[in-house]
Amino acid sequence: MSQAKPVKVGEAVSLEGTTYTVESVNAQSSVGGEFLAQEANSIYVVVRLTIENTKDETKTFSESAAKFVAPNGKKYLTDTDGTIAAAGNGQALIFEDMQPDVPKTGVLVFDVPKNAVKGRQLELSDLFGRGEAYVDLGL
Repeated sequence: MSQAKPVKVGEAVSLEGTTYTVESVNAQSSVGGEFLAQEANSIYVVVRLTIENTKDETKTFSESAAKFVAPNGKKYLTDTDGTIAAAGNGQALIFEDMQPDVPKTGVLVFDVPKNAVKGRQLELSDLFGRGEAYVDLGL
């Protein structure tokens, strides 16, 4: 769960009453379909993520709670246009109210330099919580 010992894609990690599971990850130059297509400035990293609120009351998930961490330590926030385009008819995890025990699966898209993709991590944090959890994206 620490940056030195991240979980892997497919493994769940819990932090501040939220369970996160990265379901899949891929890198691609564009996302979306015919009407919502978006081209990356460099390369898109598309993360399919399941989030579940394990507390007793509604929580809010913000896309700023997930950051792509590059080899040099630089952190990248989601690309909103890319996330909406990649979600298509699915779920863009931009700003979500999370009901207790009701998992939501959706996508987050990061536009990052091509040389930042290999061996990188996703940093997860709670909107008002303490600490972070890390996922090895396996790219």
